[in-house]
This record gives sequence, C-alpha cells and structure tokens, in this order.
Amino acid sequence: MNVQVGDIFRATWGYEQTNVDHYKVKRVSKHSVWLVQVPTVHVEGCGMASDFCKAYPSEEIGGVFRRKLHVNGDSAWCSIDSVSTAFKVDPDSTSYRSWYH
Repeated sequence: MNVQVGDIFRATWGYEQTNVDHYKVKRVSKHSVWLVQVPTVHVEGCGMASDFCKAYPSEEIGGVFRRKLHVNGDSAWCSIDSVSTAFKVDPDSTSYRSWYH
C-alpha cells in the first residue's frame, strides 16, 4: 500500500451511534504519517438520524499531528486515539454514520 500526501484516512467509532472523522495526509515517512483533520460532509440521508458522508479535503480543522503508520498488503492505518483507528480510503467513498436526536 502506497501512502502519499493528500491521501484520506477515515475513522469510524462510537457506541450505539457511528461517528465518522476524516484526515488528510500532509507528510509521510517509512514509519510515520502526519495528518490534519478535514470536515466530514453530508452526501445523502438514509433513514432517521443517519446519513452517508464523505471527506471534504479542501478545508482543514486544527493542526497537523503525527501517528505511527501501519501497512499490510493493501491496507494502511494508524491509531488516532484510544477509541479510533483510521484507515486509508478512496477520497470519494462514502461512509454510514448515525446519531441521536
């Protein structure tokens, strides 16, 4: 798996709801990746309190941070924090998310 500047990583996490966060690669080395969070935007509704969403890489949220990069075959990922792991995804792919009203 080749990881390059501009690639998108997605983390989904939550308990009884699905939160989705997206990150853009700003720098990469053999063992590390530097990420910045980007907005997650609505694509289409799919039911009560749920939708499909995707990354909006044209904007950035917060500062750049470094994480250990893991690569195995066709997969690349990194731990964001104690509850979420982000995987490299197609930048135009969508993900399901849900929330409480």
